[in-house]
Amino acid sequence: MSDPFLFGEDGLDAGLRRCLLQAGLSQEAVDQRLAEREQRIAGWASLADLVGDTLLDAGFPQHDPTTASGGFHLNHILYDEGVLVDWALPGERVPTADNDPFHDAVEQIMNSALCAILTATGYTAHLIPDDQDDAGCVMVVAGPAEP
Repeated sequence: MSDPFLFGEDGLDAGLRRCLLQAGLSQEAVDQRLAEREQRIAGWASLADLVGDTLLDAGFPQHDPTTASGGFHLNHILYDEGVLVDWALPGERVPTADNDPFHDAVEQIMNSALCAILTATGYTAHLIPDDQDDAGCVMVVAGPAEP
């Protein structure tokens, strides 16, 4: 899973700002793009809350990076198109791709189970294909329809 703080100690937004400015965008264009991004993120936050509640109700523990407990991990800031869900084994601060066969097998099985539970409860979700970043993680793009 991608590191949301990949762009430096001052966080993702500051890193994005630097990258966009270095790419030649004007300060106004950068401000506009970051404001639009913030609006999209705010919209995904409520979906992330619903996903978390659903998975907790289904009996899955939520990953706590401060204690490195195992469980599902939610991220609504990395992608513009939805909420990323991934499984973390106990002892991991963040889910990682460490090429350990046991870890890979558990992550694949658990991510498939998370996706199956979410789709069975009405979410629009899919596993990210192998040829993309965060392959094998679950992308949730919509919540269940209102009854």
